[in-house]
Amino acid sequence: MTKSDRPVRGRFAPSPSGQLHLGNLLSSLLAWLDVRSLGGVMLFRLEDLDPDRSDMAFADQMARELNWLGLYWDEGCDGVAVEVLFHLAVEIARAH
Repeated sequence: MTKSDRPVRGRFAPSPSGQLHLGNLLSSLLAWLDVRSLGGVMLFRLEDLDPDRSDMAFADQMARELNWLGLYWDEGCDGVAVEVLFHLAVEIARAH
C-alpha cells in the first residue's frame, strides 16, 4: 500500500485545561471539514500537556459542545472513554 492509497486521517487534540474557546472551535472545524471533504477519518484525542490544570469536566464539555455543533468523530474519546483516557494521560504526564 502506498502512502497515497491510505485513507486520510485528521485529528483534533485539545488540552482539557479550560473551556472550549473560539480557537479550539476553529481548529476543530477546519480539521473536520478537511477530513470530511477527502472522505477520511476524524479523530478526537486529548493532549494532556498540562496535568495540573487539566480537568475531566473540560474534556467532557468540549466533546459534548462539538457534538452539539454537529462535529462528530470516527475514532477517539467518547463518554466513559474520555474519562479513562484522561486519567491515563494525567498519570503518564506526571510520571515524566
